Amino acid sequence: MPLSALPASEASAGEKLLERLPEAQPPASAAVAQAEADARLRAAVDLLPEKHRQLVQLRFFEDASLPEIAAALRVSVGTVKSRLHHALSKLRRMKSVEGLLTQS
Repeated sequence: MPLSALPASEASAGEKLLERLPEAQPPASAAVAQAEADARLRAAVDLLPEKHRQLVQLRFFEDASLPEIAAALRVSVGTVKSRLHHALSKLRRMKSVEGLLTQS
């Protein structure tokens, strides 16, 4: 039931209670884990060949569209799609190798 449906005195008390509740935030450990995952992803992207690294940077970190990337790199959209596919495949292989190494 929304607070507006309650009598005024109860709604006021409910609003005061809501104001005292802390903001919903992920635990600090989740933020640390996300930061570590982001750092590993950046490191993996840095290992890609330049032509693949540029695409990943433009597409996922700068949110450029495929036509925008094609124009910036002076290649066709088909070339962008192909290179992006290969870049993502390489990142997936790096992730699977990393998973194997951390299981040991």
